Amino acid sequence: MNDGDRITFTFETTVTGTVDQWVEAEGRLDWEDDTITSPYHNESKGRVQIQDDEQTYTPKDTDDMSIQSVPVYFNHGTNPIMSTAQTYHLHSMNYQSNTKVVTDGFYTRIKDDRGLSTGWKLTAKLSDFRDSSNTPMPNGTGTSLKLDNMSIERVTNRDTPQETIDSSPTGVDVPSSVQSTETIVAGQPTAKTLVTAQPNQGQDTWQLRMPFDKISLNLPANAGKKGTVYKAKLTWSLDDTP
Repeated sequence: MNDGDRITFTFETTVTGTVDQWVEAEGRLDWEDDTITSPYHNESKGRVQIQDDEQTYTPKDTDDMSIQSVPVYFNHGTNPIMSTAQTYHLHSMNYQSNTKVVTDGFYTRIKDDRGLSTGWKLTAKLSDFRDSSNTPMPNGTGTSLKLDNMSIERVTNRDTPQETIDSSPTGVDVPSSVQSTETIVAGQPTAKTLVTAQPNQGQDTWQLRMPFDKISLNLPANAGKKGTVYKAKLTWSLDDTP
């Protein structure tokens, strides 16, 4: 290298531990040159958290209000075509690797760091179920996703080793309306409101908890085609008007 040149090194490592655990990452670079004070070294340390593979993690540090995390997907497995309407629950066998959702449930986390909160609402909308060629699921009209026993949680000191979660928050700042049960019909144009915070409520960080065994898929009779995989998109939205 010539005087004044720069070079960038990128290091990758594999972390071992449990979900949500904070671990310290340390890197050291040693080098020599023909100067009198050679050799040199530089060290860097930082703490990182092991993320849950079944939760997205998309913090938007530049936004005052945003969704921070949502479930990656709800996998209801492979099921036979039935001549009567059926209800299917999630199966723990489909959630075996680096996750706590089976025991702790899924969550959707939001933040409101605005200096003056005008309130907000969290909504969800489910698209039609379609196959890989974008063909709608036969006899799929009325297919729905049911979320039971949902609850609101307060998150303190988010994204730090000191983070805590209060599963039974109290106070005037707690969002005033939380749907404990909601059925979201696939393909409906209007989103369902799951949480509403009035002005001066819901500031800082909150999350909607969804128990693993309380998430069910309701299929009409004769829905689907044998040997075909169907998927739908669950869209979460955070609006700044309650």
